Amino acid sequence: RDSAVISYAQVIHPDDREPVWEAVQKAVRARTTFELNYRIVTAGGGVKWVWEQGCGVFSDSGDLLALEGFITDISSKKIADDALLDRERELAASREHFRLLAENSSDMVVRKNRDGIIEWIAPSGAAMLGWLPEELVGHAFGEFVHPDDLDALRSLHATVDSGVAGQADLRMRVRAGGFRWLAVSLRPAFDANNRVVGRVASGRDIQSEALARETLRVQQARLRATLDCLLDPHVVLDPARPPGGGIADFIITDANPAACQFLGLPREDFLGKGLRQIFSPVFAGKLLEAARVTLE
Repeated sequence: RDSAVISYAQVIHPDDREPVWEAVQKAVRARTTFELNYRIVTAGGGVKWVWEQGCGVFSDSGDLLALEGFITDISSKKIADDALLDRERELAASREHFRLLAENSSDMVVRKNRDGIIEWIAPSGAAMLGWLPEELVGHAFGEFVHPDDLDALRSLHATVDSGVAGQADLRMRVRAGGFRWLAVSLRPAFDANNRVVGRVASGRDIQSEALARETLRVQQARLRATLDCLLDPHVVLDPARPPGGGIADFIITDANPAACQFLGLPREDFLGKGLRQIFSPVFAGKLLEAARVTLE
């Protein structure tokens, strides 16, 4: 600072003076070298990080005569190191956040490699099927999928390996026996070069929904069988409503074999058509009015 003679301690940042002094004293007492990272204050009031290596110089009688060594400016490296450390902390926090979300999710969360081997699974997800995580990790995901659903799984894998997310309803093996329906969503995991290196799956329990769909399917099949067995012609009509309101016509959406025989037409020739297209104007008008009154 100009030509003034000042103590080197004055150059050291106030917050670093005590630890630097303690480290130097320890090295002097042990007659060893010291290595330190600390901040110095520049003439303009700025701050720089330096690395210093030094040692004491002693007389023949063992008295400390001086300290000597060399100092290197490491400010740029320190800034880069701190930025990297901050980034690592952010990544660690993100991983912990993901882990907490996954482990406390009511859904199944699984990470698989490109070969379909389970690398990690959230405990809550494994418990959904009655398994422990260690009983699933290291096994192929397909081992726990119903044999009849493996083609759907392969198709899902092919979609995800192309870099696109996909979804499929799969039956998953329960540890106690049997299977449980899950809606499985699969997303690709990319490396730094944007290559697909794995898959992340989440599974939502849809057992109740699947059972309800199956019950509905059975009921519809029974209704279909009942309708087909009736000797009288029966058709199902849906109202066709124009933008202006009202009912312009009724569209035939289903019919039993007796109706086909009565009309003298195969089902595909009149399904989707209106009453006005099938019947004569007079009969269609009467039938249309009767259907309108019934609907209202």
